[in-house]
Amino acid sequence: MECELLTSSLSEMDTTPLSATTTPSPLIYIQTSEGTYHTLPLCAALLSVVLKDLLGEDPEQQVYTHDNAIPLSTIDSETFSVIKSFCIYHEMTETMATIPMPLTHQQMSQYVNPWYTQMSEELNRQPNLLFKVITAANFLNILPLLALSCATLAMGMMNKNAEEIRRVYNIVDDLTEQEKEEIRSENQWINDL
Repeated sequence: MECELLTSSLSEMDTTPLSATTTPSPLIYIQTSEGTYHTLPLCAALLSVVLKDLLGEDPEQQVYTHDNAIPLSTIDSETFSVIKSFCIYHEMTETMATIPMPLTHQQMSQYVNPWYTQMSEELNRQPNLLFKVITAANFLNILPLLALSCATLAMGMMNKNAEEIRRVYNIVDDLTEQEKEEIRSENQWINDL
């Protein structure tokens, strides 16, 4: 089965299954927020608790076409392509190791294999896409992708002050000086850490 990525920034990541002798998985159809149709191998789709529930009992016995595509009205094509890549690799090549919490290292490579590390690095360079992937992984209940994307965000915040985090993640500082001072006084304990 050939598995290709849709986003150019992640397109060099290899999602080819390790075993060429595996039986091809049926493809399901997904319709993203723009109305674009995408396919996803059934075995990869089942990583999502939401998709698994929507596909019902015995999803292997169903016939999938554009007519019964699953609409994901809150997920765009760019975000779905990341989800697709992750699910295909996770289910057809190598399951991701569990990322321990709290994080004790600042390098994703300390926790997961190079493919997942590369995905994390690509997402870290694209904060808007990272936030969309976190939201979509949470919505679709894809726990390994949610863990990877949240750990990516946490590592991106490590050893940064509030101003640096706002700059990197385009967060508007809309607090007045009085509100900031109030927050500091209410949270004096943090200086003791």
